Amino acid sequence: MRLVTLCLALTGFLFGATAHAELPAPLRALLINADAHQDDAGFRETAELVAMTAEGGRADVLDALDTDLPHRLVLFADWSPRETAIATAAVTPEPAPAPALEPATAMAEADTGSQTRLGRFAGFVQPDTWSGRISLGLQIESGNTDLSDYAFALHLDRELDGGWGLNSKFEYFYTESDNAVTRDNWLIDARADRQLVDRWGYYVGGSYERDNLGSYESSAFLTAGGTFEVIDSEAMNWDLRAGAGARYRQPNDPLVMEETDAVLELGSVFAWALTETTNFTAETTGFIGGGSRLEQRFAVTTSIAGAWALETGLRIRHEFEEQVGSEQTDTRLDIALVREF
Repeated sequence: MRLVTLCLALTGFLFGATAHAELPAPLRALLINADAHQDDAGFRETAELVAMTAEGGRADVLDALDTDLPHRLVLFADWSPRETAIATAAVTPEPAPAPALEPATAMAEADTGSQTRLGRFAGFVQPDTWSGRISLGLQIESGNTDLSDYAFALHLDRELDGGWGLNSKFEYFYTESDNAVTRDNWLIDARADRQLVDRWGYYVGGSYERDNLGSYESSAFLTAGGTFEVIDSEAMNWDLRAGAGARYRQPNDPLVMEETDAVLELGSVFAWALTETTNFTAETTGFIGGGSRLEQRFAVTTSIAGAWALETGLRIRHEFEEQVGSEQTDTRLDIALVREF
């Protein structure tokens, strides 16, 4: 409310020379905007402040309401249209003390506050504030070899308040070969970062993965650190990050206990627009410490029609901690149809 008062005082200073018979256009626009977003009590309060700012006082406000918002006039039956102006360009008035609220009015304002919080949440989850892409890969074979292979991925990005950005993804892979499951794992990953000065910033992130056939039945990371933007051009972008955190892991071997260790994280994300329709990305993530791991992802994405594209991806992961019955290096090649939004 102090911000509204200041804006009104400045508007009064800028438009104080306007004739008494007509409210300045910026103040009329303020009333119209208040009519669209405020309840009766809030609108009356705004109108009071406008009247203190306008040279013609309440008379100018009533004239404007009669022209633009006649349905609101009933709220001001106690105002005199011939009231003299109480605001000048040289003096910023103090707002009148708010009247004591009746219980019903207090409850209504509490409901308005709840609606505001709900509106903020709705603004966070509404679809048009997010961007990302969804991809689906499918391979089915029958005959000498019965094979069913499914790959699904969802990437979501959003700009947050305070200069923060959110990057998240969900991936699921499942494969059956000759009625035997050979791949069944899913991953949730999220990272929030914020730009500071020049090319420096910081981040906090985490991931959780479950793999019924890999070295670890479940694995989770939580890290935080700094970022540096090496290249930022129209065709190429390269970001580096370094941080520290912890890794939790539960081996698939029931005889081995779960562990949690401190780790250092080193990461690189490189994107290159090879042509107007083809993009190349390379992402490297390394964790050093208890349960060290190195993972590289490469992808070539080619637009085929509108927001649709075809993506070929290669992931190579190496676990430095050896597990009985599991290979330390895992390689996956996927071809998927991608839809960006």
